[in-house]
Order: sequence, then C-alpha cells, then structure tokens
Amino acid sequence: MSPLRCVARLLIFTCACSCRLHSYVAAERSPKTRERTMDSKQEATPQSVPSKSSGEISRISCIVPCRSMSSTLLRSLESILFSSQYMHSSLQKKVPVEVLVVDDSDDASEQTKTVFGEFVASQRVQAQRDTMTWQLLQYRRPVERRVQARWAAGAVRNAGVAASSGDVLTFLDADDTWKENHLLHVFRELEGDVTMGFVKLPMDFTVPVHTYWRQVVEQVSPINAGVRTEVHRLVGGFPDITNEDQTYWNVLRACIRGRDLNSMEGDGGRAATSLYIARPGNHLFKQQEKFALPPEEAHRFARQEDETDTTRRRHELQMLTGCVAALKGAEHRWERSPFAQLGKALSTLGVLQMAHGDLLEAEVSMRQALHYRSELTADTHYNLGTLLLKEERMAEAEVSMREALRHDPQHVQARNNLAGILAKSHRTQEAMEEWRSILADHPDDVQVRRNLAAIEASLNTNRKLEF
Repeated sequence: MSPLRCVARLLIFTCACSCRLHSYVAAERSPKTRERTMDSKQEATPQSVPSKSSGEISRISCIVPCRSMSSTLLRSLESILFSSQYMHSSLQKKVPVEVLVVDDSDDASEQTKTVFGEFVASQRVQAQRDTMTWQLLQYRRPVERRVQARWAAGAVRNAGVAASSGDVLTFLDADDTWKENHLLHVFRELEGDVTMGFVKLPMDFTVPVHTYWRQVVEQVSPINAGVRTEVHRLVGGFPDITNEDQTYWNVLRACIRGRDLNSMEGDGGRAATSLYIARPGNHLFKQQEKFALPPEEAHRFARQEDETDTTRRRHELQMLTGCVAALKGAEHRWERSPFAQLGKALSTLGVLQMAHGDLLEAEVSMRQALHYRSELTADTHYNLGTLLLKEERMAEAEVSMREALRHDPQHVQARNNLAGILAKSHRTQEAMEEWRSILADHPDDVQVRRNLAAIEASLNTNRKLEF
C-alpha cells in the first residue's frame, strides 16, 4: 500500500469488511541581536477563518525552533541565507524573507544568543539587509510541559508563527539544513498556483533510507514544506503533543488542497530541497536501522500502540472538528477560496468519528460530505456503507457499496464488503460470484480467498455461516 495514501482498515465481521481512512527584508542594520520573550499564550489562534487569498506572496517567514542546538544552529542559518540569495538571484525580484529563531532551551540560551548574534552581525548577512530580517525569540514553555520524555516542537513553532508577518510559512529545525533551491521552489509552487494551500518538496537524508520510508517522512516532516499562513491558522497550528507533525499534516491535508512533490516522481526523480540530518538523539538517528529496510522486513521494529497514539487520534478529531465548523461557518467565503476542501474534510471527520465510536455523528458527517464534489466520493460512500453494515442496516449498506462502485468500479474494499453483505443477506450465489470476480482481478488477495473458502465450506458441510 502506498504511503502517500493514509489508509486504516476497520474489521467489521469475519468476512473482512474494511474501512479506509484518508486521513499539518534587511537584516538588522545594527549588529545587536533583536530579542523578544514570548510566553505560552502567544500561539496560533485555532480555527481562525482566513479571508479570500489572491495567492500573491509578499513575504516568506521561516520559523526555526531551537533547543540546546547551538552547535548546529549556524549551519542551519547559513542554509537559509544561501537559499534566500539563490531565490532572489533566480527570480530577479525582491521577496522579503524573515527568519525567526525560537529558543526553547533550558540551559543553552546564552550560547544560542552568541551564535545567532555573531551570525547576524557578519558582513554577508548585513549585505542582505534589503531582503532579510532576523529575530531571536525566547519561548517560555508552561511549567507542566518542561519535564517530558520527548521534546515536542509544535508549540515552539506556533510561537514563531504568532510573531511572524509572512504570507507563507516555512519551517527548519536547528539541526537540519535547506538546499539553495528550497525557497525558490516554495515561492514558485505557491504563487504559481493559487489553488494550492501548501506544498511539500523532496528531501535528502544523511543515512540510507528505503524509498517507502523516504516518502513516509516526506509526508510528515515540516522542514520540506511551504504553507500559506491563513491555512496554518485555520487548523490551529501544531498541537503540543509528541506526534505533532503527523497530526498537523493529517488534519491539514483533510481540509486543504495542496501539492506533494514526491522525490521519486519521474524517470530521474525530483531534486531534493532539504537535508534531514541524523544526529545522536533525534528521530532519524534512532530510526535509521528501520528506515534502511523495506517495510515488509521492518516488522521487528513495530511497537505496541500506546498512549501517544490515543492522544494523537484524539487531537486529530478535535482539530478536524474545529476546522469543519470554521469552514461551514464561513462557507460563502470559502466556496470562492480555491484551496478549501470541505467535502474531503467532512468525509475524513466521519471516519475519525466512526473509529471513535460516535456512529450517529459519523453518519451525519459522511452524508454531508456527499453534497460536495470530492476526490473521496467513492470512499465516502464506502465508509458510510461500512458504518451502516456495522449497525446491521443491510439494505442501506448495499446501496452505499453499490454507489461506491458506481464512482470507482475497481474499489476492491467496496467489492469485498458488497459480497459480505450479500452473504449475510443469504444471497450466497451472488456473494460467491462477486468474490470470484475480485480474485480474477486480484488473485493474491488473501482475505478474499479466505472469505470465499469459508462460504464454500459452509455450503459443503451444510453449516450456518457466521459473520
């Protein structure tokens, strides 16, 4: 299954009905460093509804969260400077870039100030004073969040966004770097297509990474992205949890139309614009053995679901509920905004609600989603049918599955579930024909083979087939 399509299957009965979830200007003229102190209240305002966007980019903001990374910060800042210079020379126009380093350090703030101050005072930075500004912000994390197993940068990025003034947001961690083409591609992709609310660009890695995991990381990393500021504010920014990146991008993709430029697209692939650096203690360093393997060989690294997964799903549901409410509340404006996807948002919300056990709310969301034209129309009918099947509303479930197949005749899960509905409705011959038809197209589908074998065995032994 492609990592580019986030899919979760919900087992409904033994014939394996399943549910797909598609499931964010000048540098300072004085060498003195600009500093500001921020507290935890200065974060992104959730669900603020943006006004209609023209797509024009007047300023790009770069947010750099930093915690005890003074030793790598200089390398990151230099990559931002080089990328800005390359963009301006390529475009032959001035696009102001503001850089906001947000320091969340408990014990290394003075070192960060020294590195930052010396860099900003350097002649090469001062030479760009007409196109770049640099700020160092001190972020005060709430006391209850200062002691935790893993540092989550979400709230720190939000603090930087709150102090920014750009139309487009970019993010770079203080231990990673951009390549010189990064800002140029962000600018061209977003200003060149006003229907896109975000863009994700290819990445390089300092350790070997299998194609599958490369695409997974590109999906959730913030360092390879450009996001319109109004879009970031709509989703409420990054949640302050350990899986903040995955949650942010799952919700953002559900609500907003964007472009994922995969590093493996085309014969020669696309050029990477950022470099993810394995550093002792960071995620890439810890996962490098797993990331070097194909997914079918990485099973020994699988972990049991824990509290972080539950927290992530709960935040996704809360964030997406707020986004849908904001979109519906200002629908007359968003219908003219080119990158809103209310139909897709409602469809995804319905699946999250169903997984959470809120079947009534899920049915309402899915039926509302069908009023909008969406790339998920077939999946929405399918998910609605799965919900109705779970509630034993067999006739309605069959109608929904057939609607899913009308929109996508090759929807394998819908075909499988339709056969299960027919079997449970004692239309055995029709069910067997449907499963055999699936196997003709997908002979390696193990679950369909099991379903067919079970129903054939029940006929041979004159035994009741249990679902």
